[in-house]
Amino acid sequence: MRKISIIGNFDMNNNSYNGQTIKTRIVADELESLYGASEIKRVDTAGGKSVVLRLLFQLFGCVARSRNVIILPAQNGIKVILPLVVIYNLLFSRRIHYVVIGGWLAELLGRNRWLLCFAKRLHMIYPETKNMKDSLAGLGLHRVVVMPNCKPLRILTSDELSGYNLRPMRFCIFSRITPTKGIEDAIKAVSLANEKAGKTIATLDMYGNVEACDRSWFDAVKASMPETVAYWGRVEFDKSVFKLKEYTALLFPTYYPGEGLAGTVIDAFAAGLPIIASDWHDNANIITDNKNGFIFPTRDVNRLAEIILDIYKCQDRLVPMKLNCIQSAQAYLPPVVIRTIAEEIA
Repeated sequence: MRKISIIGNFDMNNNSYNGQTIKTRIVADELESLYGASEIKRVDTAGGKSVVLRLLFQLFGCVARSRNVIILPAQNGIKVILPLVVIYNLLFSRRIHYVVIGGWLAELLGRNRWLLCFAKRLHMIYPETKNMKDSLAGLGLHRVVVMPNCKPLRILTSDELSGYNLRPMRFCIFSRITPTKGIEDAIKAVSLANEKAGKTIATLDMYGNVEACDRSWFDAVKASMPETVAYWGRVEFDKSVFKLKEYTALLFPTYYPGEGLAGTVIDAFAAGLPIIASDWHDNANIITDNKNGFIFPTRDVNRLAEIILDIYKCQDRLVPMKLNCIQSAQAYLPPVVIRTIAEEIA
């Protein structure tokens, strides 16, 4: 009998990179490094409805032949994967672990209370933040322990930090390019800061995937972007830190409903890049205002522009913040984070 089966969206065929696939692969890789490849089975749920029949048999095999089963379902998959695994486990009494990706679980369970009886039968649930843990407790789920998001990034040393005293300042967005990530708010804020300064004090570069459903929207956004804003496509996973290090700060004006501990925050910390973030969901608990970033009210373009102007007046204030960022990044290294679930593995 193997030690662990891991069920999640690896998307092995398309090799796609998003928050779901990246975290699923990282968790599997770290557990494999701890226990060995022979003790780990990976089951790829990518494919939606087309793979449901296959999953019916694969999930049963996972529960029957593994001492631990780890699930990392997406919002569409949880209604199938969670009940199936729990029902199969009535026959075997394995440890079922749910590693949460993003910040949407409590809200979804609140709308689909029939899933709660299955969630209560899990050995443990691992949300990314304390607020998420508290929300799950409000639904009667108490076998919950916080396990932050993580990334296997090389954290810069203090000697490698850069992006100081740039004229104009260079800001960036590094996330999925979709409306609720605050893309248009960021563009407006940079434009407003330049307008108030009477000259170009800031530019904005955007990096990230544009999904098919957002392409027509983003085409319209690009058609009206000022010259100070540019889109540069996707950056490879292992190139993020060295791409980000050259910037003044990261803009993260998200109001995405499913936001958890976003991977872009970890990328920025590892690159020594202060984050200017909305106070959406757990951002203010992850980013400490005036220590490793700045927090502003969600959707408040004027306040975001004011922060940009304030930084321009005194960029030296970013020097200690960049050092604080690389210190903050240490908490999100996979070997550190994976200890949380390793302590619960039978």
